[in-house]
Amino acid sequence: MSVNINELINSLPVDDDRTESPQLALQKLIQTLGSKKVPVGALNRLWILGTLQAKIAAAHALLHAARALSQGARRRARRGLR
Repeated sequence: MSVNINELINSLPVDDDRTESPQLALQKLIQTLGSKKVPVGALNRLWILGTLQAKIAAAHALLHAARALSQGARRRARRGLR
């Protein structure tokens, strides 16, 4: 039971996006991009441009800093300094 590659390609569903003209697709793309709001905050821009590795590193650094602050507060509480 051998399957021909042409038969497999012909059995794939037709993509509706390929039937429209490139000009129409470009107009839709421009309208979509024009309706999105521009990221103005530094954190928002950083989040958009960052890779997954950078996001993980930032989360790790924030958690480490939060733990250090928490431990400092515990030490002060133990010493009675509040």
